[in-house]
Amino acid sequence: DLAHWKQLVEDVNVYVVDGVGDLVHHGYYRSIVNLQVEAYDNMMYTVYAVANAGKKLNAMCAEDIEALVYTIPDISYIKSPEGAVLMSGKSDPQMLSGEASVTVYLTRCVAKVCLRADYSQLNDDVEITVKSVRLRNVPSTMKLFGENKIMTSSGSIGGDAVYNPSERDLSRGLEFFQFENMQGTLQPENTSQQQKQWPEGSIYSRICSYVELEAKYNSPRKYGDILYRFYLGNDMLTNYDIKRNTQVNIV
Repeated sequence: DLAHWKQLVEDVNVYVVDGVGDLVHHGYYRSIVNLQVEAYDNMMYTVYAVANAGKKLNAMCAEDIEALVYTIPDISYIKSPEGAVLMSGKSDPQMLSGEASVTVYLTRCVAKVCLRADYSQLNDDVEITVKSVRLRNVPSTMKLFGENKIMTSSGSIGGDAVYNPSERDLSRGLEFFQFENMQGTLQPENTSQQQKQWPEGSIYSRICSYVELEAKYNSPRKYGDILYRFYLGNDMLTNYDIKRNTQVNIV
């Protein structure tokens, strides 16, 4: 359920491309505008839009637009101070005549990861104190009009971190954001949740996104540190896809 996501458009790049892929209009606007573009009657056109890039993204033709990549230096740039996130979309090619209008549906380029702790199953004499929760292996670049994933470890940055969260905050849930990371089904034969992991030397340990939780465990029988890693994906066994415009819930 994404209804509670903020619907913010702070700026927008608009591209109009004709049927042979030539760019007939590109504008960068600091707010939503009523845009009118002159076009030839009875010709095919496609309209592309990128919202909340914060700058003009130059392109010369449809091929350039389809190849647009957005890069952030660190995770603080994943959304604006007001909560706006990168979005993109394009219309279907359509024949225009007269005063025709074109609708472009925008899709968020980020996924939201929500982690919530349920303390109700703990024995009364067990105490778990969480020291930190982090999102790891977040893509630093985003293909605006194509499937996105980390290709090498250099394309990975650290996600947001929350230190010493209270039990109340954890029970309510912590939220993290990241760009799409479509790594695919990498362990098709796996049947155990505990085996959805990668050794430190594996390239997948550096390109698949995961949540890391550090905590202290204390009971009359045992005391020590916990390091918990959960690799994200479409399931808990085999898949490592983090798709744009989705919400991943972990309890």
